[in-house]
Amino acid sequence: VLPPWMPGGVRANGSWGDGFGPIQDVSKYGDDYGWSLFYSGREWNYREGHNRDPMPDEVHAAEVVEFLGGNHSAPFLLTVGFSRPHSPWYAPQEFFDLFPLDSVQLTPILKNDAADCAKILTQDRDISEPWGWHKYEKIMRNGGEQQLRKWTQAYLACVSFVDAQVGKILDAIESREDADNTIVIFTSDHGYHMGEKEYLFKFSPWEESVRIPLVVSGPGIAKGLECFSPVSLIDIYPTCMDYGSAKTSYNLDGFSLRSLLEDPVAEAWAGPSVSVAVSGSKVPVEVNQPARAEDQHFSLRSMYFRYIRCRNGEEEFYDHRVDPNEWTNQIDNPHYRADILGLQQGLSAILNKTK
Repeated sequence: VLPPWMPGGVRANGSWGDGFGPIQDVSKYGDDYGWSLFYSGREWNYREGHNRDPMPDEVHAAEVVEFLGGNHSAPFLLTVGFSRPHSPWYAPQEFFDLFPLDSVQLTPILKNDAADCAKILTQDRDISEPWGWHKYEKIMRNGGEQQLRKWTQAYLACVSFVDAQVGKILDAIESREDADNTIVIFTSDHGYHMGEKEYLFKFSPWEESVRIPLVVSGPGIAKGLECFSPVSLIDIYPTCMDYGSAKTSYNLDGFSLRSLLEDPVAEAWAGPSVSVAVSGSKVPVEVNQPARAEDQHFSLRSMYFRYIRCRNGEEEFYDHRVDPNEWTNQIDNPHYRADILGLQQGLSAILNKTK
């Protein structure tokens, strides 16, 4: 399930999620090699490259462009999902060419960065899917920093590949008569570590995993401005309902982002002052039963700070005004006592609502 160009140690101990590289004719390596689609298992043909089968994300973009080319007199909501840059990190060669390997810069990584982090995370690796540490170690044992650079190149190539698909959709929107009456929301379900804290995955409570892109454009929405108020994915649905003048027959957990979108500088809205993320632990959960909140690891992000509380009581606190990489855990720094207390009480109030 791994391509023949991967290091032997990775191929011997890796899985499909470790693969990366340019899409190419793998049949040249032997009859045992070929591409197939992940879910259906259907054969995917490279042929001579210029006439290859489209990749799934290209299929999605083409379907959306076709839809947008039609006549739709009634208002509509169109949601589009792309796989990349999810693992495995394969993309056409031209997107790798955008990032020559010798020009690729690794993300800033601090040696022994995890030394002041919660031991239940960095030593016990108490996350339900702890693959991030395994993936990082696998790369460092099989090529070290240069292999990490190659992986970073692949990640960047996959991001650019998806950017090209998004561009096709935006062009199709711009060609429509109702383009000026269209709201576009671009976001993701999670972030990703690029080696920070010796971790290469999602599911962590730290900034690299929890923070996501959220870009919105449309009529009445401020242009070219950035909003620093922390918001959450659960706020997107109420926002769509608001702009669509639609009502729900039940209470929503999220809040409309409309006031922030129209005036991001004022940073005034009805939502909370923090966003909340959860990293599931290894505590077993019965099938079809909700996991207990007290068994999980929680991460709160305010405009300036991140506060982490693990299920065993260990805590972390970071000041993003001076430490955007979350390199220094300030949980024991008396200078931040009031800020820490505020977030501690905020999380306790949130958890009390789950009981």
